[in-house]
Amino acid sequence: MSKRGYRDRWDRVEAKSLDQQFISEMREGVSCLPIETQAIAEKVHEIYGPLFEASATPQPGQIQLVVVDASVAPNVPLSQATQKLVRLTLDAGEADRQRRRQGGVAQLRQHRLARLAEEAFQQGGLLTLEDLSQLFNCGIRTLSADL
Repeated sequence: MSKRGYRDRWDRVEAKSLDQQFISEMREGVSCLPIETQAIAEKVHEIYGPLFEASATPQPGQIQLVVVDASVAPNVPLSQATQKLVRLTLDAGEADRQRRRQGGVAQLRQHRLARLAEEAFQQGGLLTLEDLSQLFNCGIRTLSADL
């Protein structure tokens, strides 16, 4: 695939976001100029962002997953371990797309792996290799190499 083809694919991915939907609605519904819609979208993020982040429901790109509680000793079988529900950011949008453009799929996977593990830990949970393998749809060998 040509460089232009890859660029087109990224443009298509970026076009599917809540920000783009909001900008499009502002352009068509209120007849704003592109620069005005961008400024309005930034202000909305600035003002309402903290409310969205504090919401109990997962945001776009996030999932909820049951993981092992961080207080569980390593010798406890998973079937007997205390579990915890955590919210993880599987897709961080533009930040992840930029990471993939710069370093490729492997670097993106490594970046996401670190982010997911940190988010789970901050919420009192731990991810197993099996959890990560399911999330990334790859083998444990791949994850072990990434780690």
